[in-house]
Amino acid sequence: MQEKFKQLSIQLNFKKLHQVLVLLFGLIIFFLLGTWLYNGTLLTSAPNPVKRLVTQLNLGTENVAASWYSSMLLFLVGVAAGLCFLADNQRLKSFWNRVLNLGWIMFSLIFNTLSFDEMGSFHEVIGDSTLFKSAGEGMSGGGWYIFYLLVGAVGIFMMIFFLLKFFRNWAALGLAVLGVLLFLSNPLQENFEIESMKAAANQATWRRPIFFLLLEEGSELFGSYCLLFSFIIYLRTSVGKVGNAYGPASLSLPSRRLILIQVALAFAALTLCMLVIRFYLPVPKISGSGSADNWFPSITSFFCFIFVCYLLSAFKMSRPLFRTMVLAAAFTGFMSLFFGANLYDFDDVFFVYFKVALLMGIIVSGVLFSIRFKNKFSQIIALAATALGVASLFATDYAISFLGYFLFCFFTYSILSDFSDRGGSKVKI
Repeated sequence: MQEKFKQLSIQLNFKKLHQVLVLLFGLIIFFLLGTWLYNGTLLTSAPNPVKRLVTQLNLGTENVAASWYSSMLLFLVGVAAGLCFLADNQRLKSFWNRVLNLGWIMFSLIFNTLSFDEMGSFHEVIGDSTLFKSAGEGMSGGGWYIFYLLVGAVGIFMMIFFLLKFFRNWAALGLAVLGVLLFLSNPLQENFEIESMKAAANQATWRRPIFFLLLEEGSELFGSYCLLFSFIIYLRTSVGKVGNAYGPASLSLPSRRLILIQVALAFAALTLCMLVIRFYLPVPKISGSGSADNWFPSITSFFCFIFVCYLLSAFKMSRPLFRTMVLAAAFTGFMSLFFGANLYDFDDVFFVYFKVALLMGIIVSGVLFSIRFKNKFSQIIALAATALGVASLFATDYAISFLGYFLFCFFTYSILSDFSDRGGSKVKI
């Protein structure tokens, strides 16, 4: 068999996945505490730098670390749904089971869309649109009816899918149903908040009680967490039923050549979405709303981060390559936060230096990859990513998110191309 047609697989380590779940749970508690601290009275007399730092932990604010974390958690649910699709696709043979299995693709698309909306505040555009007519006049905000109908339809789809998929796995079913209910409670809580504000004597000074703020934000975070936990439980069960050449904890993938083509097409589709959203779709005009542009570089750098972390855990590497991968993991993770929290838009000297330091780390990683990688094509792509990193040092704020997106597309593709050409996970590189 030619090298380019070699079969690939994803090695799953559920002990490490459970450790990740513990970490994610701790981060939820951390950001909820940060939200409580920011909206409480403890910081009334605190210095401005402290208040500005705690702002990053407030789930009720857009363009901060907390909103970035919420978006990435939703993205992880989409990734887990994709893994469940792969697991079921390699063991289920009947036509109807394969049709039902497409529901996992729908889940992945839904939660990627929710991840985008969390960072881009896009559902406000739907809610503020005039889609209904009443007594011959436009009714402002009529788009909320469409939004609520859409949420209801998605909720019904989820419930039916879970009942069909998880009816023999009570732990996965219980967590999934709880997650959906927590998500469905969010529109009700938002509506209650709006009505409370309207009923206030002075809407300009009205503030949402901290308890209700924590309840709403916690419902969304724990809803994502419950679904992620449910999918991992199901994934472990599904993979355990498969007996193949890669062992009981593996997911089979297409050949290396086909994977590289599929990933290239996925990046092309994502690029098209980014261009359409940037140039043709309306953006929220609400003060302090999120930035849709930031989601694309943030999500590609985050995907690169989790991909590199997976390779670090699955492959035995030489010490120089291992150090390079650790460096890449650190800087891709911070770059995801950098874009997701809109930190490049700050004019403070600290954030300017922070941006330069992160980009220099990415540039150094790219140069090292071009040296450490064995695949010539991977080396060329790594150098192209490095060039984009250099260009980002001199880019305006408008262009840096655009360049950052392509930088991490190239970065990820370079790593995938090289490691998919290296052999099994037990081979020392």
